[in-house]
Amino acid sequence: MTVDALPDSTAAERGPRVADEWDCVQTTLRFTAALDEGDTETMKSLFVADGRWRRPSGAVEGHDGIDGFVASIPAGTLMRHIVTNARAEVTGDCARVRSYFTVYLSAPDTRSDAAIPTAIGRYDDRLVRGVDGWLIAERDVVFDFAG
Repeated sequence: MTVDALPDSTAAERGPRVADEWDCVQTTLRFTAALDEGDTETMKSLFVADGRWRRPSGAVEGHDGIDGFVASIPAGTLMRHIVTNARAEVTGDCARVRSYFTVYLSAPDTRSDAAIPTAIGRYDDRLVRGVDGWLIAERDVVFDFAG
């Protein structure tokens, strides 16, 4: 892409939009990293109180749902999400972030030196601007491949 092919806008016009896009992507990445660490307080701080997280195994509803979901993960489970190709679209106080993920999951009694992905798929996140920044209102999870 050449400079001539860039959208016709000034740096001042792009600045706030790019900052919002960055903040939205960072919100989704922090949420997923907190899931890997079992950090429900951080997850809830990035998720609206009545938000919905739709997963292939069922929906997680609001902050209580986050607590319940994380509590259902067996103790000692090692989970890592690799998130890529995140792209944000911001319209006013609403945003959409779409990304791809690969999940590695290992129960304590099945650890090995070579982990294989347990799921590969897509996130489709809807965010809203809150008083303290961007929050996830909805997360849809689609498994393209699951083991």
